[in-house]
Amino acid sequence: PVVLVSWNGAAAFCRWAALELPTEAQWEYACKDGARELEYPWGEGAPINKANFWSGPGGVAQKDRWKYTSPVGAFLPGASGLYDMAGNVWEWCQDWYNSFYYKSSPQDNPQGPKRTEETKAELKFRAIRGACWSDQPKRLRGSQRASLGPHQAFGSVGFRLVREE
Repeated sequence: PVVLVSWNGAAAFCRWAALELPTEAQWEYACKDGARELEYPWGEGAPINKANFWSGPGGVAQKDRWKYTSPVGAFLPGASGLYDMAGNVWEWCQDWYNSFYYKSSPQDNPQGPKRTEETKAELKFRAIRGACWSDQPKRLRGSQRASLGPHQAFGSVGFRLVREE
């Protein structure tokens, strides 16, 4: 996967390629293959040998030969047929991050909080989804959310693209 790219860099690539970053809702829908009750992309149960994550000292046993990211396709795809929707790298989403957004968002296809002059002070970060190779298994859930500043880039954060058809 592509890593060490900021949200700003991913957005610039999207403009160049005439594609988009997924919204958080699109990302989660794809991760869970549209099934709201799925905990992980592959369904239920621990991610052992199903994703790249940190098992660490005293952690769960896993046959993972990669110290950091693994090649795409190293693990079986999830229910949606997509690879690495959990673990490997966090993925940038289009949305600004608000930890309370989903308490009052539309039920169907929420588009993320809008950044205006009034909300600029509270909406400083962009959403990332999917967890990464340095996360514990419990963070690989399809509903897992986190945030970073749009200028930040790490070896554990990348992106995937969506194309409307």
